[in-house]
Amino acid sequence: MSDVIIHSTQYMTPADALATAKYLKSLRSPGEEPAARFTYDAIEHLALKNGDASKPGARIYLDNCAACHRPDGVGYELVFPRLAGNPVVQAENPRSLISIVLDGSQTPRTAHTPAQFTMPRFAWRLSDKDVADVVNFVRTSWGNSASPASSADVTKIRKSLQPRQASTSAPEK
Repeated sequence: MSDVIIHSTQYMTPADALATAKYLKSLRSPGEEPAARFTYDAIEHLALKNGDASKPGARIYLDNCAACHRPDGVGYELVFPRLAGNPVVQAENPRSLISIVLDGSQTPRTAHTPAQFTMPRFAWRLSDKDVADVVNFVRTSWGNSASPASSADVTKIRKSLQPRQASTSAPEK
């Protein structure tokens, strides 16, 4: 997607971007219902704010993710992505989110956002269970309501990333 942003969509006028978004939202399979609008839910943020990190994955999130994506999941606009209501977070298949947690990510450099930010890889320090727990925490907090990921999902995705991570391995737990 970064290539698309860097070489194409960053040059769209606001009117072109809006027209493209409207068109893409109109594409549905026959009989498919339109997606429900996202509604933010502050319950998990209030729990974290009050020191309650008892939900599985919450402590991992606080220790590894909250500095950039914030305890309320809203990130920092144009710097660190919002996780609350994020389509990648809420996708039916958790593969993209798991891959990002394991392998990291980098924001595209554009005319409007010339600074480039990098999310570090966590494959070297988080076990498959840890990754599944933090992914599930993110997929079920702040109004997100996505299906759970399993440790087996993480193991499979980690193995598919192995050629790029040949010198690293996850800790045993």
